[in-house]
Amino acid sequence: LWSVVLGLSAVALTKCIRALPPFAGWTLDLKKPWACDICMSFWGVVLLSGAMFWRDPSSLELQPFLGMVGWCVSYFGLQKLSEPQTPFEMPPLADSGEDNAGK
Repeated sequence: LWSVVLGLSAVALTKCIRALPPFAGWTLDLKKPWACDICMSFWGVVLLSGAMFWRDPSSLELQPFLGMVGWCVSYFGLQKLSEPQTPFEMPPLADSGEDNAGK
């Protein structure tokens, strides 16, 4: 349960960071690690599990398991949120003028 909470918290942290003005531009420019779901999942889980260890040092033996499962939850959550909501449609082709030349 804690690994799912950790992963979903990393998703929320990533979405909040990507919404901030300097990071939003870097995300649109596809600069790593801000635009990379793998990188942001990793660093979000590392930051949040480090904060959890800071608060409760006795949780050190659970950190590897929590981190691995938390990263998986975070990565798949970011992938799901990064998918386009509507399907891409090609714009209509412009007439080249050859069809209308004889009229």
